[in-house]
This record gives sequence, structure tokens and C-alpha cells, in this order.
Amino acid sequence: MFTGIVEEIGKVLNITNDTLSFSTSKTVEDALIGSSICVNGVCLTLISLNKSSGTVNIGPETKKLSNIGQLKLNDLVNLERPLSPQDRFGGHIVQGHIEGTCSILNITKNDISYEIDLKLLENLNRYIVKKCFVTLDGISLTVNEITNDTFSVSIIPHTWENTNLQNRKIGDRINVETDIIARYIERFLEK
Repeated sequence: MFTGIVEEIGKVLNITNDTLSFSTSKTVEDALIGSSICVNGVCLTLISLNKSSGTVNIGPETKKLSNIGQLKLNDLVNLERPLSPQDRFGGHIVQGHIEGTCSILNITKNDISYEIDLKLLENLNRYIVKKCFVTLDGISLTVNEITNDTFSVSIIPHTWENTNLQNRKIGDRINVETDIIARYIERFLEK
């Protein structure tokens, strides 16, 4: 389990059909082979690591539902270690199970923040709730506004400067994970 509070930005060092290697300093310092790590919001398993890099497997489902398969050398990725029992819970419950991607429609710089407008995914729009959270590329964010087919989030300067959002542009695909509690409630009500 993760919180959506990105610990550092890594850079893609190598990508093959089934592996992704990235630079890191903080997020592998206490990891072991087999440890989970959140890369752009996707929970992946470390298959090798050293003090300055980590490598994870990427499977077909991960490539189908996320932007991981579209990454190129030197792209920036958001990294987070799994939550440990003694950590403070700063974001929200993030599993790292991506449900799909949405595209950036607009990025606007306001007084001190950035507003990003995104295209709603038809199968996920019932889980996007105004003033509730959503995870985008592993970042815990609050939904500001919702229209029929879009939603927006505001990005404070700290988040902008310490995540890969600083390099995003209109048309880019962003990984989306919605609220697990809402999905459980819906499933219970179906029964």
C-alpha cells in the first residue's frame, strides 16, 4: 500500500519488452529484491537494485492499462516506497493498481498553482468525485471540478517541482487510480 506522496523523481535508464530500469537514490535505500515500489502510480516488483537504480518487471496488463509501456529513455517517473507501519499517512490509500489512463486537455498556470484539465474515462467517471481524491501518476490529488466528460486538479508548487508533472504537456497520458473504498461499496451494493 502507498499514500500518493511521491518521494522522488527517477529517470528511465533502460526499458525492454518486460523490464524498466530507473535512477533513484531514496526509494531503494532500504529495499530488497522482491520489494514493491510505486512507479508512476503502478505497484511493481523490484527484480534488481543498487544504490542508484532499480529494475522492475512490466507485464502485458501493466502496459495495457498504464503509461509505463509508453516511457522512453530519460523520461521522468514518480517513485514511492510502500507504506510501513510507523509512517505517517499523508495522502490516501493507494494500491498501485492502475485502472486506466486519461489524457491532459489543458495546463493553466494560476497565481501560485497549476490547473490540469483531464478527459474523464467513461468507465471510471462514477468514481471521480468533486473535492475527493484521485491518484494521477502516483500522486494523491484532490478533484476540483467535474463536467460531463472532464475533471480538473490543482497542483501546488511543491508538487509541481517534485513530480514528473513539471514535464507533462497537453495530450500526455496519465495513470489513474480511483478510490478503492468507493469501488468496494459499489461491489457490496451489487450483491
